[in-house]
Amino acid sequence: MERCNRLLLSELVNTFELGRLIPGLPDDVALDCLLRVPLSYHGVMKGVSRVWLRVLRSSKFYEERRKLKLLDSWLIVVFTDHSLTENVYCMYDLNSKQLMCRVPLPALGWSKETCAEDYKFAAIGQQLILIGGRKYLSNDVWLYDTVKNKWKRGGSMQVPRRCFASGVVGETLYVAGGHNDSDAVELSTEAYDLQTHTWRKATSMPLGLDRIEGEVVYKGKLYIKGFLREQQRQVIFVYDPEENTWQEDCRMVASKIEDGELVATEQGIFMYNARSVFYKFDEASGKWVRAGSGQASNKVACNARSQRIFGLGNEIFLLTGDMIPPFTQQLHGEQVVCHNLFLGESWFVAGAIVQA
Repeated sequence: MERCNRLLLSELVNTFELGRLIPGLPDDVALDCLLRVPLSYHGVMKGVSRVWLRVLRSSKFYEERRKLKLLDSWLIVVFTDHSLTENVYCMYDLNSKQLMCRVPLPALGWSKETCAEDYKFAAIGQQLILIGGRKYLSNDVWLYDTVKNKWKRGGSMQVPRRCFASGVVGETLYVAGGHNDSDAVELSTEAYDLQTHTWRKATSMPLGLDRIEGEVVYKGKLYIKGFLREQQRQVIFVYDPEENTWQEDCRMVASKIEDGELVATEQGIFMYNARSVFYKFDEASGKWVRAGSGQASNKVACNARSQRIFGLGNEIFLLTGDMIPPFTQQLHGEQVVCHNLFLGESWFVAGAIVQA
């Protein structure tokens, strides 16, 4: 069994002075056991003893889980609940594919009229990041720490914008394009440092997209699908953070993706359209190839502003409005499991996958 870092034990020595973690076991062995308990049980574990409570409240405990690659994946979805006329967020444990909680979203300084379609979403580690400006102009940033169950305000974007693209590469959040306070097409790109909560400028986009229709991160690059009104054509721009450069990928533009939502797995970039058809971009041929069919509910799929699909590893998660059993698809010789997650009849939905 791989033992936890001795440094972690020394930093928590005051905790252990209250009593042993597990009577009869050395503390390093006991701590190694606690590190392997799924996050969904941590709330119950905090009630076992004062020793466990202090350990589970330590940021070092979660840093060690990250180092040992013991993190759990959670899909957090924010949506407008029409039955309650309020914004709600729910958390899915992606190991069990179960909805764990459903909680009203804090006001966060927005008006009562603001709904889930107004936000952009991203995740870095255990932090869910909400960025205002999908429908209304904003430079607001809010952070939700899934371990501490706390919301706080982050650093504001340099350029207030709406209808922009965003994506996380490594530990950095990028936003690009959209429309600015003059309602003109915005070209600028910004990068957010979660440690300092500051934004820095990056290379601007080569052309302003009148409409951004989707984005995805794959192999360390941000892909943005959009529409150029003046040229009356779709484009896909690719941003490389290492080179800080943009380029257009003409191979990826095809009629098949006009109404599709992009999603990435370890196997490649996929597109899922309003007709519930999967396509995969074949990098060797430079073409989109039909990969299979989904079973998404029209209650969700009919709304183009809803984010319906999320990728993690070799899995795809699909939000639906109907209780549909999970299904497995063989996509281009690789096993990709597609799961349906029931959300209910909620029209404006979006979210991100956090790991804690």
